[in-house]
Amino acid sequence: VLIGDNKFSVLNTVSLSQENSSSIDIIPNQIGELINLKWVDFSSSQISGEIPNAIENLTNLEYLNLSSNQITGEIPNEFENLINLEYLNLSSNQITGEIPIILYSLTNLEKLSLNNNELFGEINTEINNLINLNDINFQENQLSGVIPSEICYFFDNGISVNLRYNRLCPPYLICNEMNEYFIFGQDTTDCN
Repeated sequence: VLIGDNKFSVLNTVSLSQENSSSIDIIPNQIGELINLKWVDFSSSQISGEIPNAIENLTNLEYLNLSSNQITGEIPNEFENLINLEYLNLSSNQITGEIPIILYSLTNLEKLSLNNNELFGEINTEINNLINLNDINFQENQLSGVIPSEICYFFDNGISVNLRYNRLCPPYLICNEMNEYFIFGQDTTDCN
């Protein structure tokens, strides 16, 4: 498969990064043909465009880091197929839309970083499906509504949850181990 200026073996390629595919400026659909990929790190790579739906074919993917690019569009519902994903970092892009509910079905996720994007809508109560998470960062988006009580599970188990600088409305949760620092800076203009 040709990705950028480089050729990759469909069966033997398990990782993609700047080092072995530095010439790409968008994530091509052909990435979906590399069915044994486990590791993709295109952080800080000046990539633009949208995340292709073909990502649904990467069912072995464990690590996906697309942070600090100029990626636009929404998080594809096709992420539903990434059942082995443990690490997802889409921070510091221009990703919009709502956080798709299917993201909350990726129960192997340990780190979920969606901060510094343009995501809107509410945080779904199904976030409590992500029982293996040890780090959640939704800071600096346009998320609205109230913070679901399910978030207390993470605070009470010592898991880092960063919801700062959104549009989340009071009354704010009172969890046993709640740290108000991590819900600081809400824009409540649109709250009742």
